[in-house]
Order: sequence, then C-alpha cells, then structure tokens
Amino acid sequence: MKMHFFSPIFVVALCAMSLAGSAGAATVLVNNTTLNGSFETGTSSTPATWVSYGANSTIGRGNASAAISGTTHEGNYSLVVGMNGDGVTTTNGALNTGYTIQSGDSFNLSFWYNGAFQWDDGDQINFRLFYTSDNTMTGAATAIYASTVSPKAGTSSANWQQFSLTNIGTTGGSIGKTLFVLFTPGAGVSTNEFARVDEVALSVVPEPATWALIGLGLGGWLVCRARRRLVR
Repeated sequence: MKMHFFSPIFVVALCAMSLAGSAGAATVLVNNTTLNGSFETGTSSTPATWVSYGANSTIGRGNASAAISGTTHEGNYSLVVGMNGDGVTTTNGALNTGYTIQSGDSFNLSFWYNGAFQWDDGDQINFRLFYTSDNTMTGAATAIYASTVSPKAGTSSANWQQFSLTNIGTTGGSIGKTLFVLFTPGAGVSTNEFARVDEVALSVVPEPATWALIGLGLGGWLVCRARRRLVR
C-alpha cells in the first residue's frame, strides 16, 4: 500500500505561516466608534468615557471638555487641551481603555491636533500611554510612552496635523496593568490658551505565540506519524 504523509518540517512551517498571519492583526482599543476617540458622544462639558486627570499634582486641578469648533478635524466636537483663566486649572483628557497589557504587546497610536483660542506657536501638548500602581486614575502613574506635539497658532482648518507612531513596546512593570491615555497642556501654555485634539486611534498587536507554534507543529508531526503507521 502506498504511504502518504507530510514531512514534520512542512507541518511546522504550515502552522507557523497560519499563526503568523493572525498574530499580525491589530485589535482596536480606541477609534471614532470605540471609546469615543472622536469626542462626538457625551456633552460639551463631559465627553463620554473621557475624564479629567487632576490627581497628579504636576498637572493640577483639571476638567475634561469637548467643544464645538470650526477647526474640528472631523464631526462637530474635539477635545480641548489648555490652561483655564485662573492659570491653575487645566483642561485635559484622560481615558481608561479597559485593556490589560500583555507581555510582548505592541501599540499603534495616532491623533489629529490643532491650535485654538490664543494658542501660540511653540506651545506644546503632552501626551502619554501609561499605567498606574492600582489600575485607577488616582494611582501612581508610570509612562509606557510619553511625548509632545506643537500645534500651530490660530484656528485655521488648514493647520490640522497628524501624529502617528507604530510599534510602541511595553515595559516590564506594565504587564498585567490597565492601559490609560492622557492629553494635557505642556510647555509654553499659559492662562487662557487652548488647543484641540481629535480622532484618537489606538490599537494593539499581540506578540506571536512562539510556544503555540512549536506545540502545534509537534502536534501535527505526531498526527502524521500516527497516520503513517496506520497506512502501513
């Protein structure tokens, strides 16, 4: 009787190719329809899912606000980021994504930004992906990634710019922690200066399951061996 069986190497390669394709797929955490990344839901004073981040003394008291603006990149609302008239209270936005960070995760982040009322060239927006000691907004915060952007002065719709970065890695202490997103006013921002953030998009690409590849490959090899013995 003629025997028909596959090489173990072929089985392992086939499994690796199959899982590699699925491992590369990004899972959306935030976008225009998920967790209000476009700030279109909620009210003008309280955008849905986004809150003020005021627990950190380096930021000061805060509130979260989404304003109707002719400079909105898309839709009718965008996040307000700036310094209020008292020179202390910041207008900022923080989001609990509800996602638990896994070892080997890779994050992709993008958003649009623009200057608004009395914003000056060189003023900055701080933003970061972070986790906290107790998975709440009030816990001690540690950044996974932090940076700044500098919106152009004025409110022209032509001034909208996009930030986009892929392959943001995790840190050892972040594994098992909840992922948060934050936008706050940064260097140069003073009383009654404001900017806008819109269309926040965040996704995660899990690490390929290396051991799963090996396990499936060996499993396939054993099946082939059993089949070969049967056809003999």
